[in-house]
Amino acid sequence: MIDFKNKDELSTNVVICVSLVVLVAAGACMKFMPQPVAPSQRQNSNARRKITRTIESIKSKITVVTKELTAKTWPGQPEEIGPVALKQVNGLLQNHHLKLVGFHSQKPIEQPNITLVPFIVSVDGGFLNVMAFAKDLERSGTKFAVNLFQVSSADQGSDKVTASIGITAYQLPKPATTDSPAKSNDSKGVKKNA
Repeated sequence: MIDFKNKDELSTNVVICVSLVVLVAAGACMKFMPQPVAPSQRQNSNARRKITRTIESIKSKITVVTKELTAKTWPGQPEEIGPVALKQVNGLLQNHHLKLVGFHSQKPIEQPNITLVPFIVSVDGGFLNVMAFAKDLERSGTKFAVNLFQVSSADQGSDKVTASIGITAYQLPKPATTDSPAKSNDSKGVKKNA
Protein backbone atom coordinates (compact mmCIF):
# COMPACT_ATOMS: atom_id res chain seq x y z
CA MET A 1 0.00 0.00 0.00
CA ILE A 2 1.18 3.52 -0.76
CA ASP A 3 1.39 5.73 2.25
CA PHE A 4 1.73 9.43 1.46
CA LYS A 5 1.79 10.42 5.14
CA ASN A 6 5.21 8.87 5.70
CA LYS A 7 7.71 11.52 4.61
CA ASP A 8 10.58 9.03 4.22
CA GLU A 9 8.74 7.12 1.47
CA LEU A 10 7.13 10.17 -0.18
CA SER A 11 9.58 10.47 -3.12
CA THR A 12 9.39 6.75 -3.86
CA ASN A 13 5.60 6.83 -3.75
CA VAL A 14 5.45 9.83 -6.10
CA VAL A 15 7.69 8.04 -8.62
CA ILE A 16 5.48 4.94 -8.45
CA CYS A 17 2.31 7.00 -9.01
CA VAL A 18 3.78 8.92 -11.93
CA SER A 19 4.95 5.65 -13.49
CA LEU A 20 1.46 4.17 -13.15
CA VAL A 21 -0.10 7.26 -14.77
CA VAL A 22 2.39 7.05 -17.69
CA LEU A 23 1.64 3.32 -18.18
CA VAL A 24 -2.13 3.94 -18.17
CA ALA A 25 -1.77 6.85 -20.64
CA ALA A 26 0.43 4.76 -22.97
CA GLY A 27 -2.06 1.89 -22.87
CA ALA A 28 -4.93 4.25 -23.66
CA CYS A 29 -3.00 5.74 -26.61
CA MET A 30 -2.30 2.28 -28.01
CA LYS A 31 -5.93 1.26 -27.59
CA PHE A 32 -7.64 4.36 -29.04
CA MET A 33 -5.21 5.86 -31.57
CA PRO A 34 -5.52 4.53 -35.14
CA GLN A 35 -2.78 2.24 -36.37
CA PRO A 36 -0.67 3.51 -39.28
CA VAL A 37 -1.82 2.03 -42.56
CA ALA A 38 0.55 1.24 -45.39
CA PRO A 39 -0.44 2.85 -48.70
CA SER A 40 -2.58 0.59 -50.78
CA GLN A 41 -1.46 -0.91 -54.07
CA ARG A 42 -3.87 1.45 -55.86
CA GLN A 43 -2.33 4.52 -54.23
CA ASN A 44 1.15 3.29 -55.15
CA SER A 45 0.21 2.70 -58.79
CA ASN A 46 -1.49 6.11 -59.03
CA ALA A 47 1.63 7.76 -57.64
CA ARG A 48 3.82 5.84 -60.10
CA ARG A 49 1.59 6.85 -63.03
CA LYS A 50 1.73 10.49 -61.95
CA ILE A 51 5.53 10.39 -61.73
CA THR A 52 5.77 8.64 -65.11
CA ARG A 53 3.51 11.27 -66.74
CA THR A 54 5.63 14.05 -65.24
CA ILE A 55 8.85 12.46 -66.51
CA GLU A 56 7.39 12.00 -70.01
CA SER A 57 6.21 15.62 -70.03
CA ILE A 58 9.67 16.85 -69.06
CA LYS A 59 11.30 14.64 -71.72
CA SER A 60 8.99 16.04 -74.42
CA LYS A 61 9.74 19.62 -73.32
CA ILE A 62 13.47 18.88 -73.42
CA THR A 63 13.07 17.49 -76.94
CA VAL A 64 11.25 20.64 -78.10
CA VAL A 65 13.84 22.96 -76.54
CA THR A 66 16.69 20.88 -77.99
CA LYS A 67 15.17 21.16 -81.48
CA GLU A 68 14.82 24.93 -81.07
CA LEU A 69 18.43 25.25 -79.88
CA THR A 70 19.69 23.04 -82.69
CA ALA A 71 17.91 25.26 -85.23
CA LYS A 72 19.69 28.34 -83.84
CA THR A 73 23.18 26.92 -83.21
CA TRP A 74 25.99 25.63 -85.40
CA PRO A 75 27.16 22.01 -85.38
CA GLY A 76 30.78 20.88 -85.53
CA GLN A 77 33.93 22.60 -84.33
CA PRO A 78 34.40 26.40 -84.09
CA GLU A 79 37.02 26.36 -86.86
CA GLU A 80 34.52 24.73 -89.26
CA ILE A 81 32.13 27.71 -89.07
CA GLY A 82 34.39 30.26 -90.83
CA PRO A 83 34.19 28.93 -94.41
CA VAL A 84 30.44 28.37 -94.24
CA ALA A 85 29.92 31.80 -92.67
CA LEU A 86 31.98 33.47 -95.39
CA LYS A 87 29.94 31.71 -98.08
CA GLN A 88 26.66 32.86 -96.49
CA VAL A 89 27.95 36.42 -96.05
CA ASN A 90 29.08 36.53 -99.70
CA GLY A 91 25.64 35.39 -100.85
CA LEU A 92 23.96 38.15 -98.85
CA LEU A 93 26.49 40.72 -100.09
CA GLN A 94 25.67 39.87 -103.72
CA ASN A 95 21.95 40.20 -103.00
CA HIS A 96 22.49 43.70 -101.57
CA HIS A 97 25.12 44.84 -104.12
CA LEU A 98 27.83 45.41 -101.53
CA LYS A 99 31.60 44.91 -101.66
CA LEU A 100 33.36 42.74 -99.06
CA VAL A 101 36.36 44.61 -97.65
CA GLY A 102 37.28 42.16 -94.90
CA PHE A 103 36.10 39.03 -93.09
CA HIS A 104 37.99 38.36 -89.86
CA SER A 105 37.37 35.53 -87.44
CA GLN A 106 37.94 36.17 -83.75
CA LYS A 107 38.98 33.75 -81.02
CA PRO A 108 36.05 31.54 -79.90
CA ILE A 109 34.71 32.35 -76.45
CA GLU A 110 33.92 29.22 -74.47
CA GLN A 111 31.35 29.57 -71.72
CA PRO A 112 29.92 26.82 -69.50
CA ASN A 113 26.95 25.93 -71.71
CA ILE A 114 27.72 27.53 -75.06
CA THR A 115 30.60 28.59 -77.30
CA LEU A 116 30.51 31.97 -79.06
CA VAL A 117 32.34 32.23 -82.39
CA PRO A 118 32.64 35.94 -83.36
CA PHE A 119 33.46 37.43 -86.78
CA ILE A 120 33.97 40.98 -88.05
CA VAL A 121 32.61 41.71 -91.55
CA SER A 122 33.71 44.93 -93.27
CA VAL A 123 31.70 46.09 -96.28
CA ASP A 124 31.46 49.07 -98.68
CA GLY A 125 28.30 50.23 -100.40
CA GLY A 126 25.17 52.33 -100.19
CA PHE A 127 23.84 53.16 -96.73
CA LEU A 128 20.40 51.60 -97.29
CA ASN A 129 21.98 48.45 -98.74
CA VAL A 130 24.29 48.13 -95.72
CA MET A 131 21.33 48.52 -93.35
CA ALA A 132 19.35 45.86 -95.27
CA PHE A 133 22.38 43.56 -95.24
CA ALA A 134 22.78 43.88 -91.45
CA LYS A 135 19.08 43.17 -90.99
CA ASP A 136 19.25 40.10 -93.25
CA LEU A 137 22.27 38.71 -91.40
CA GLU A 138 19.99 37.86 -88.48
CA ARG A 139 16.78 37.08 -90.39
CA SER A 140 17.96 35.00 -93.33
CA GLY A 141 18.46 31.75 -91.41
CA THR A 142 22.22 32.17 -91.16
CA LYS A 143 22.17 31.51 -87.38
CA PHE A 144 24.11 34.73 -86.72
CA ALA A 145 23.49 37.43 -84.18
CA VAL A 146 24.65 40.95 -84.97
CA ASN A 147 26.41 42.40 -81.92
CA LEU A 148 28.38 45.31 -83.44
CA PHE A 149 27.47 47.84 -86.10
CA GLN A 150 29.79 50.74 -86.99
CA VAL A 151 29.23 52.94 -90.03
CA SER A 152 31.39 55.71 -91.44
CA SER A 153 30.90 57.82 -94.54
CA ALA A 154 33.10 56.82 -97.50
CA ASP A 155 32.74 60.17 -99.28
CA GLN A 156 30.78 63.37 -98.68
CA GLY A 157 29.00 63.53 -102.03
CA SER A 158 27.11 60.21 -101.96
CA ASP A 159 25.44 57.69 -99.70
CA LYS A 160 28.45 55.34 -99.86
CA VAL A 161 29.56 54.08 -96.46
CA THR A 162 32.05 51.68 -94.95
CA ALA A 163 30.62 49.45 -92.24
CA SER A 164 32.10 47.05 -89.72
CA ILE A 165 29.57 44.51 -88.56
CA GLY A 166 30.25 42.10 -85.72
CA ILE A 167 28.41 38.80 -85.98
CA THR A 168 28.42 35.85 -83.61
CA ALA A 169 27.69 32.19 -84.25
CA TYR A 170 26.68 30.00 -81.30
CA GLN A 171 27.61 26.36 -80.64
CA LEU A 172 26.35 24.00 -77.97
CA PRO A 173 28.96 21.95 -76.09
CA LYS A 174 29.65 18.41 -77.21
CA PRO A 175 27.96 15.72 -75.12
CA ALA A 176 30.30 14.09 -72.62
CA THR A 177 31.58 10.62 -73.39
CA THR A 178 30.25 7.75 -71.30
CA ASP A 179 33.57 5.99 -70.61
CA SER A 180 33.72 4.89 -67.01
CA PRO A 181 36.90 5.18 -64.91
CA ALA A 182 37.08 1.38 -64.63
CA LYS A 183 37.28 1.03 -68.41
CA SER A 184 40.00 3.63 -68.69
CA ASN A 185 42.05 1.85 -65.97
CA ASP A 186 41.68 -1.50 -67.74
CA SER A 187 42.88 -0.01 -71.01
CA LYS A 188 46.05 1.28 -69.34
CA GLY A 189 46.95 -2.19 -68.13
CA VAL A 190 46.33 -1.55 -64.43
CA LYS A 191 46.02 -4.84 -62.58
CA LYS A 192 43.17 -5.30 -60.14
CA ASN A 193 43.65 -7.22 -56.92
CA ALA A 194 41.39 -10.23 -56.56
